[in-house]
Amino acid sequence: MLEPTRNAGDIGRRVAARREELGLTREQVAERAGTTPDYLRYVEERPTASPGTGFLIRLAGALETTVA
Repeated sequence: MLEPTRNAGDIGRRVAARREELGLTREQVAERAGTTPDYLRYVEERPTASPGTGFLIRLAGALETTVA
């Protein structure tokens, strides 16, 4: 079950931190998640970004973590 995010922008901050922790570029994560680097940048940088559940599941896999 998906848990709600803590606050607007928290997803992007956490995604960027995990990506950097893994030493991956946006391009690498985008390819793994089946999206574009521009959309990943949008999610990371826009506090109002609200990605869908399917994208979050793919992104969690790309970042070797869980959606929660």
